[in-house]
Amino acid sequence: MGTVTHLTERLRTVPTRIGAEDEVLGVAQHLASAEVSWEDVVQSGVFAISIPVDFGGLDVSNAVMAEAVSIIAAASPELGATLASHFSTLEALRHAGSEEQRRAIFSRVARGESFSGLLCADEPQSEWALRLSAEGIGYRLDGEIVSNHAPEADWLTILLGDERGQPKFVLVSRSAPDGGFDVSGTDIRRLSFQRFHVATDAVMNASADARRMSATVADLLKGALALGRLRQNFLALLEQGRRPGTVAQQDSLRAVKSEIGRVYVHMETLSALVQRCGTEIDIAQVTPGVHTLNRAGQVARSLAIAATQGLKHDGGSRHDEDALVKLGSSLIEHPPYPVQVKGSDGSP
Repeated sequence: MGTVTHLTERLRTVPTRIGAEDEVLGVAQHLASAEVSWEDVVQSGVFAISIPVDFGGLDVSNAVMAEAVSIIAAASPELGATLASHFSTLEALRHAGSEEQRRAIFSRVARGESFSGLLCADEPQSEWALRLSAEGIGYRLDGEIVSNHAPEADWLTILLGDERGQPKFVLVSRSAPDGGFDVSGTDIRRLSFQRFHVATDAVMNASADARRMSATVADLLKGALALGRLRQNFLALLEQGRRPGTVAQQDSLRAVKSEIGRVYVHMETLSALVQRCGTEIDIAQVTPGVHTLNRAGQVARSLAIAATQGLKHDGGSRHDEDALVKLGSSLIEHPPYPVQVKGSDGSP
């Protein structure tokens, strides 16, 4: 992928370079606090924060990366999900292919290019499944795959086996010339390839570690996305609990307080797990080995499960409910984040 001559280049201004880890969350807060366009996101430099130091990047800690995704997801779940898929794909590519291929990829990321989430072509029994075969000095891609990739992403990244069954990452540019690459659908897109040419340098060997680490980072960022949604819900509940006259009866107020406490416990639990998971992934990246990779994967899976399960609303004892109500009352009175209480007409 040193030259990537098969691409149709798109002119774009070089994004801002985020020069220090402590700047990352400020950029995330800015993106979350304003109406921003896709180009604003590109120019912010946020796509490049995970570029490894060896390739001229900042390579922020995984906990900071996850916190940035969480902050953005609280304001824009779609943008948060796009960033999560981009970062998890870059994690796969940082462990794949040759050094020359990786250097070319990360130089493109530094220029503001983004990658879709990893697409797995795992249906070899289907006649419509993707097939990668050698052709001339490159490869040919045929078949179909269903994807929910971000339509703005510059690159599609597809995992599939070659003719010998060896796993490969195949990089397809969204701006590739027409002829053999069709997209249909909106939220769920069907990608169809007919004799689609792929350059040799856009096909990378996909090691087991690359696939494992990508899945681990994806689980970390699932937790970050869930944390963003919880923070959004938490602030909405605090506003409901603090707004004068919105709760008519004590039973209703008790229910609101209980829900505030429940969400807060889940939120703080996820936040701690995100930090722990980020640290384990940092260790696995610096000192990769069976133990560190397994440990990072275990913590990440625990986080992903915690993110999807949530706190159950049934089966709790009266004592548990009382504890949550007490916590909710304290949070209404002393919120951990600034909360602007709106009037009954919606005004501040």
